[in-house]
Amino acid sequence: MIGALEVGELDAALVLTESVVHALNRNAAIVPLSLYVESPLVWGIFSGAQSAVNQVDIAAQPRYAISRFGSGSHLMAVVDAHMRGGTIAEHQWVVVQSLARAKEVLRQNEADLFFWEKWMTKPLVDQGILKMVDERPTPWSCFTLVCTTAFSEDPASMAMLRKAMLQTLGLAREFREQADAADLLAAAYHLQPDDAASWLQQVRWAPTWTNPEPALEIARNWLKEIEINKL
Repeated sequence: MIGALEVGELDAALVLTESVVHALNRNAAIVPLSLYVESPLVWGIFSGAQSAVNQVDIAAQPRYAISRFGSGSHLMAVVDAHMRGGTIAEHQWVVVQSLARAKEVLRQNEADLFFWEKWMTKPLVDQGILKMVDERPTPWSCFTLVCTTAFSEDPASMAMLRKAMLQTLGLAREFREQADAADLLAAAYHLQPDDAASWLQQVRWAPTWTNPEPALEIARNWLKEIEINKL
């Protein structure tokens, strides 16, 4: 989405906070406007259903499936290893490009661990394809609203976007209060109702138009601390 903003295909987008930091670090012509989701994105740590791997053991030098270098699956593996007091060597990475390929690589025991968003991957656990051995929330708020520099300089456009954002946040709050919200989510995303209810309880949308800089600074400091060099 950052790329689409840069080439003019989009005026504004809801983007992972760490992606905003990457873009700003290379002086992309984007402007952070507001937090959208204040809570972290929770990443599940998965292995193959039949794998002997049942926990994250950094000392054992597990092989990490990642969609690509610079992806969330790569970044969060590094964050997790750092928080466990370890690092990941070059030979431990297995680039798989996609979730479909990751499933196959894990099934064939060509990799040991794979980081992917917890709730959307949970159906694969229910189906007996993967097992979740742990989880790792991002240490920062997960989604930020950004726009292009040109868009930010148009007062009418900015007023329209702000209004739309506030309406969206209001709809999110209303949806959470619906008695059938968990059932609707479960049906839409093939989740167990209890899992959908847990997700609703966990996620926190921003209460209103909210300065994203504190969240960006947390993500910025984390990326400096882990010294990740393939983003």
